[in-house]
Amino acid sequence: MSKKKNILIVDDDRNLLDLFILLFEEFNFELTSATSGNSAFKILEETPQRFDYVLSDINMPDGDGVELLKKTMENIKNPPGFYLMTGYSDFDEETLLKLGAKEVFSKPIQFEEIIEKISSAN
Repeated sequence: MSKKKNILIVDDDRNLLDLFILLFEEFNFELTSATSGNSAFKILEETPQRFDYVLSDINMPDGDGVELLKKTMENIKNPPGFYLMTGYSDFDEETLLKLGAKEVFSKPIQFEEIIEKISSAN
């Protein structure tokens, strides 16, 4: 049996966060969640090598997903694969990819696409 992949999911929408947790657990992921970029970064600082992936909303109070991406890439050695999702953003996708995101998903969320892309990532 293969090792479970660890993912940190970050979103201030508790209902969406709970739905992601249920869906990723079905696909054999180990889940940790946070409701803001700042709380997610504290988790990453405390256990940096624990996570294979981060899936974060961009627009959140108390530390947005772009801040989280930048701080992670600058401060975490061997950062996890980073995925962002947004309904709207002041950043274009090309800029976010240059900052280190592997992919940017648009809302409304296509859960199957997100799970498939992250499950098949290296």
